[in-house]
Amino acid sequence: MGIGWDLALIGLARHTSGEGPVDPQQAAAWVGSDDGRQFVTLSSELWRQASIAAGTPAAEAWAAAERVFAFYTGSEAAPES
Repeated sequence: MGIGWDLALIGLARHTSGEGPVDPQQAAAWVGSDDGRQFVTLSSELWRQASIAAGTPAAEAWAAAERVFAFYTGSEAAPES
């Protein structure tokens, strides 16, 4: 769920900066772009690390990170970093 928080905060920052609301189609296209995929990859990795640091067993944190990454990118699993 951390990636969702990160993406929501990006949308909020854009909205409050005067750029207006985020177009859902543009947001979906951005997540599928190289920049969007890199953002989701790094966000997933950092949330996984935070989960492990908070006491989640590593295998569970990896599995959760892969599920969330796949949800946002439509792929099978996050790339190894």
